[in-house]
Amino acid sequence: MQQKVYKKLIKDIDELHARILTAWDKMDQRIIDIVRQWCTHLRACIKAKGRHFKHYIASVMCFANGTVLTTRHMC
Repeated sequence: MQQKVYKKLIKDIDELHARILTAWDKMDQRIIDIVRQWCTHLRACIKAKGRHFKHYIASVMCFANGTVLTTRHMC
């Protein structure tokens, strides 16, 4: 994604924003799903303080925009 966004000189923040959105829209959905799953696992690992965290995975959901919901937020 970085190579697609920064292939030419960027004039301003609006152009950077547009390039990021374009690159994201062209990204394979499988890659996006992997990133989301990875984020969920990392957050569960952090919550478990590096210990066994499989039981936390169901209680942590991570979204692409950085929003994290736990079962506490869902209730």
